[in-house]
Amino acid sequence: MTLDHALWAFVVVLVLVAWWYTLPRPVELDWERLFKIALVTGIRGPIEAREGGTEEWLAAGRERVWYHPASRGLAEKLARPDQVSPIVPALPGERALLEKLAATESRAERLDALFASGADEPLYDDPAVMGEGWDLARMLGPDATWDAVSTWEDGVVTVLNRRLEKQTWVCLGQGVDLIEPLGQVLGERAVSLPVDDGLLEALEELCPTLADRLVLIVQGEAARAVIELVHADEGLRNRITAVVGLSLALDDAWMAEHFNHVEFDTEVHRAAPWFHLAFLERESESALGTLPVPEVPPTGRAVLDPIDLGALPGPASVYPGDLLARSLLIVVAARLALS
Repeated sequence: MTLDHALWAFVVVLVLVAWWYTLPRPVELDWERLFKIALVTGIRGPIEAREGGTEEWLAAGRERVWYHPASRGLAEKLARPDQVSPIVPALPGERALLEKLAATESRAERLDALFASGADEPLYDDPAVMGEGWDLARMLGPDATWDAVSTWEDGVVTVLNRRLEKQTWVCLGQGVDLIEPLGQVLGERAVSLPVDDGLLEALEELCPTLADRLVLIVQGEAARAVIELVHADEGLRNRITAVVGLSLALDDAWMAEHFNHVEFDTEVHRAAPWFHLAFLERESESALGTLPVPEVPPTGRAVLDPIDLGALPGPASVYPGDLLARSLLIVVAARLALS
């Protein structure tokens, strides 16, 4: 090989490496834990304001927030724990958890085994000593400290408004009423739309300029129609920065075939977060509606970033809308800030 050929080969390698690093990739963080820390922080503020103690906070938090650090793949763990093999490497305590779940007879007992064992203690650690990766102010802005979130100070609202300035949050489907608490932060950029034949046109009207973007909050039975609409229209996909699904009712066969990086590709090179949060009633056998995690194609181009936010005690319709809306605003803004 001549020197010229060697130089050309070196240039090609550099171009390929640069191209590889420009491909969109999911952001690494325990998003479920961040989201649920936001929830318990929102519960802490009013308790501290009336001079309540730690025990009251723990009791109130555990009434509203479920968490287990080894609960990934929750749908399978609840349905058939005796048939689940942990992903290698297994999480700390995951094998012992599966053995405990396999010894139970009903989903209600499995929920108790998962979420009534004190495994949620990481939610109640002081984020200030958890390292820079959990410093909310570093992600969003100096006024968005965890203490400021607990009392929902004006500075937090200002930071979120600045971070989400060009985004309209659209609520689709029935479940938790989020419009009023979202509107307290976003103003007229929080809207609710019916899921009907005019939905695409209505969404397009919310984006009058090229800089305008959408965050879709999809609940329950609206999921199938909305996801198929996003799948069918590339222009709409280019406008969406995030999707938040709450207790989605999904067509599992359709999702397995079509929810992938190729069919949901966009012009914008980014991995858009698709969050999912389930609400579970202890005695109900309703499905979790978990989003599948599509395989990254040989090109390395990933445009979907499914993020499992775990489960909360349901039904969704009685969950406090202000608590949920504020925590969703925080986790979505943090994920987009780190993109």
